[in-house]
Amino acid sequence: MSSWGNAALKIAEKNPDVMIVEEPRQSRTEARKRLDRAVRESLSRLFLAHWKRNELPALTPEYRFHPDRRWRFDYALPEQRIAVEVEGGTWQNGRHNRAKGYAKDAEKYNAAQGLGWQVFRFSDVMIKEGREAMDGYLKPIKERIGQ
Repeated sequence: MSSWGNAALKIAEKNPDVMIVEEPRQSRTEARKRLDRAVRESLSRLFLAHWKRNELPALTPEYRFHPDRRWRFDYALPEQRIAVEVEGGTWQNGRHNRAKGYAKDAEKYNAAQGLGWQVFRFSDVMIKEGREAMDGYLKPIKERIGQ
């Protein structure tokens, strides 16, 4: 039994109201996916807080922009053809910076450009830099939409 399991048993012995339910063990891949999803969601919330603070228009999440492919932007302003991609995991050897993922992203962004979209990419580092930095990164979008 794991050290966590031993600690839980000690707590349960001292507290009869506590019931321990053993969950099936997750594979490392499943655990990694859950962690990655949580990190992405947290990063997206932080990005959206910066966006809102800058009083930019409401974004459409998971916007499908291509007529034939299933490609989606993380967020978009469809009328202005502005796309926003939140690129997490830049220091974790994530999908976006491994060779195959990088090549697929390049294909997607080039296709978007060909359809008249301007894609703004924000790394986890950029989003976490803070208010002043994000204000600077969002300035070109504000200018593009006339704010």
